[in-house]
Amino acid sequence: MKEAKSSLVDSMDSTHRDEAVLRIIELCNIKRYRDETVFLAINIFDRVFSDIYHRIKLRHIPLFIVVCTIMAAKIEQPMTPSINRMIMLLPQEEREIVTKEKVICLEE
Repeated sequence: MKEAKSSLVDSMDSTHRDEAVLRIIELCNIKRYRDETVFLAINIFDRVFSDIYHRIKLRHIPLFIVVCTIMAAKIEQPMTPSINRMIMLLPQEEREIVTKEKVICLEE
């Protein structure tokens, strides 16, 4: 993901989509979420970004990854997911971009 960090003004492309899907899978595996949650999170990600991917800034991808994962977990997991705990799984530089308030706002 070095490319994404070096070109913050660029928009998302299919390579970034693949990296985002891998990040969703990684977060779901760390949280030990059900397979259904993984599939739904990826589906949400793909549906949302199929029309607007070219307008998404690369620096915002971690925020969208967390939002899609949280939304899927709310639907598929037996326990309500914690946004704060999900954010803590991110690298420090991404935690500065992804906040609970931004996740809630984007989820709405």
